[in-house]
Amino acid sequence: MTSAGLAKPSPAARPSSEGPEAPPAADPSRASAPLGFAELIHPLAPDRFFSEFYGRQPLHIPAGSLDKAGRTVSWAEVNQMLAMTSIWSDSSLELALAGRPVPPQSYCYEGIDREGRRTLKPDTARVQEAVARGATLVLNYIDTLVPGIRSTAAAVASATGAPVSVSLFASWQKVQGYNVHFDTQNVFALQVVGRKTWRIYANREVNPARIPGFDSASVPPDEAEKRKGPLLLEVTLEPGDLLYVPPGFYHQALAESDASVHVGYGACHFVIQDFLNLLVRDLPKIPAFRAPLAHFDEPEALARQLAEVAEQLRAIVAQPQQAETMRGFLRAKAFEQYAVFDLPQRRPNQRFRLRRTAKAPDAGTGTLAADLAAWAGRAELFALSDLRAAFAERPEAELEAALQDLIRRGLVEPV
Repeated sequence: MTSAGLAKPSPAARPSSEGPEAPPAADPSRASAPLGFAELIHPLAPDRFFSEFYGRQPLHIPAGSLDKAGRTVSWAEVNQMLAMTSIWSDSSLELALAGRPVPPQSYCYEGIDREGRRTLKPDTARVQEAVARGATLVLNYIDTLVPGIRSTAAAVASATGAPVSVSLFASWQKVQGYNVHFDTQNVFALQVVGRKTWRIYANREVNPARIPGFDSASVPPDEAEKRKGPLLLEVTLEPGDLLYVPPGFYHQALAESDASVHVGYGACHFVIQDFLNLLVRDLPKIPAFRAPLAHFDEPEALARQLAEVAEQLRAIVAQPQQAETMRGFLRAKAFEQYAVFDLPQRRPNQRFRLRRTAKAPDAGTGTLAADLAAWAGRAELFALSDLRAAFAERPEAELEAALQDLIRRGLVEPV
């Protein structure tokens, strides 16, 4: 554990209007479209966010001029999701009260999931009874269930380069859901309904991970209270406000209105251990790694053998294709849940993303390539069907040529 090094909120943690010259949502055609990443963190420019805040320090971004809350999820959609009773289990629908998770056995029954496997399924009546007592309702893994959440989750995944898991928290005035804890992912908490006060503390765990012993579940509540350190930031979120919390920072939140809803987009990066796990999985294909170890009565021989293994591993990890293979794995994982269908069209609906590190190409003004580049900058993540709909008046051959030009220039890439 280490201190964040900040006794109070840094002035930089409350961004002014500094950022893009104009909010992307200034385009009337996007007023009701799902939020892209640049809009989510507006008015802060993405370059500044990643250089100064991401993985480093918490950040509060007031709602500003964009309707971020209204373009995310509504009560009607929350109720529609809850009515999809066949998709929920004790892990995807959770309850918390008085600082602790509610035991699943108290609100679930043993049933069969959609694939015929036995599981604990939430009982609607008992869930409603718990909510009536003030229990916080948590809907996990809702990344693809609502249009206003689905596209934003994909945009966060594209910008951060990490898989994104989305949870919705519905809580009630002055009723504590969870006690002090930390998360293993980068959390983008968007307030949608009501008000919620967050307290973020100065201490953080070093490189927390979804590994037993290194996640919040491994730290008892009384120990978390000891580790959290002094208060770093206290802020009450209003609808449309965004709070970014890096991994490892201890925090807690409390609803200040009759009802409060926030949506948490959690970007969880793979760690070096994940790379090693993938590497170890393939090592038995190499005969040398199937060789028996030396006898324990021959310590020098065993030491030589392990030293040789270390050299072999070093050579394997240093192979150039390892980095490229891992890059492909990380990119595939970031986008594996992002899907766009275009039925009744039967041809594949290829997907593309705006590269975070790419600079806009000098395509001139008034050209199709320039228009497409500007549109891709706003869309961030799109499918061919989106492109065709946005430029319906242009011949498909011209669109394909302009798209390939942007790919060659490094602005966009297929995913």
